Amino acid sequence: MAKKYPLLREQIRKCIQCGSCRVNCPTGNEVGWLSCTPRAKVLHARDIIYSRPWSRPKITEEFAQRVFECTLCGRCGEECITDIKFPDVWIELREMMMDAGIKFDTIDLVTKTIVEKKNVADQPNEERTVWLKRAKMDYNPEELEKADVVYYVGCMSSYYPQSQSMARALAAILESAGIKFAIMGGDEYCCGFPLLSVGKIKEAKELMMHNIERVKSIGAKVMVATCPGCMRTWRDEYKHYTHQELPFKVLHATEFVRDLVRDGKIKLDPPKEEMTVTYHDGCDLGRNAKVYDAPRELLKMMPGITFIEHPESAETAVCCGAGGDMLMTNPEMAESIGQKRAASLAQVAPVAVTSCPSCKKQLKDTAKHAGVDLKTEDLLELVQKQLPKPPKAEKEEKAE
Repeated sequence: MAKKYPLLREQIRKCIQCGSCRVNCPTGNEVGWLSCTPRAKVLHARDIIYSRPWSRPKITEEFAQRVFECTLCGRCGEECITDIKFPDVWIELREMMMDAGIKFDTIDLVTKTIVEKKNVADQPNEERTVWLKRAKMDYNPEELEKADVVYYVGCMSSYYPQSQSMARALAAILESAGIKFAIMGGDEYCCGFPLLSVGKIKEAKELMMHNIERVKSIGAKVMVATCPGCMRTWRDEYKHYTHQELPFKVLHATEFVRDLVRDGKIKLDPPKEEMTVTYHDGCDLGRNAKVYDAPRELLKMMPGITFIEHPESAETAVCCGAGGDMLMTNPEMAESIGQKRAASLAQVAPVAVTSCPSCKKQLKDTAKHAGVDLKTEDLLELVQKQLPKPPKAEKEEKAE
């Protein structure tokens, strides 16, 4: 086999087949098959790459299916005693599956959609700003040609109603802090992560190059994202795949808003009713991006909020099942994983707060399907509810 997939080749040599990675793997534990565990997939990948040509196993559709039965949650990497770089290994392994000609109808459909429409929703890309209609802003951020802050909205918050409220919440928070920000509107393309996660590297790089040039043209000093997958892809993967240093800082919205509250640029009022919450670390923001402190610090600065830490949190947080394109490739497994996480969160607090549009939707849906009494809230939306109301809004509220 040609010496391609350098990270995969380097990393799988480290595996000593101890089995630590399989103990808390959400998908391996879900089906109970040894072939679905990280250890087994690494072992088989090593046979494919390093065996002699005459004894090399073929890349089969069955093995590819096991490779895609993974949420890319990164828990295997936390448990690995030889420090294998998961989930980067899984992404390169998926690339190898695609190069081998393995076909999945769902992956082909999503790839075609993103390449043609530049978004995962299969909608006209110029309609990315539909969320703005209910934002009630004093200016149109799409019309700003230059700005210090660019908000990268992402496909989820651009098109899906459950996530659009997160975009409006950030807009309200930034306006409250006196910050004018720009968005790219129809010039914003998918960040590329959905393509990376299915091994479509070439197609992902084309989206990345376009996005970088567009943000550069605005002259931004900071790019903020509400979607953890988008943020982490911009912050970590863009440099790796485009070999460019980004001339602006990339932050998740919870990091940016935490700083605004901490520095006194935003004042928060107590809520109408006090609330007891726990926090769900989405895998892309938590384990994979190492953003643990900002959401918790923000929660603790909010009046009227009692925060209870879940015993499985931060590095040991359990995946909700929505990552790694699992909802696309194996929705039944994703549903089962999500129901278990929702039930676990409900045992700690009646409200689960998260900072990821995919996690918010997944936990809300699976809690309902499982009959679990759990309310799911987005952290930015909670902050928005505690923003001081302008005098006009207060008068209208009292009149009602």
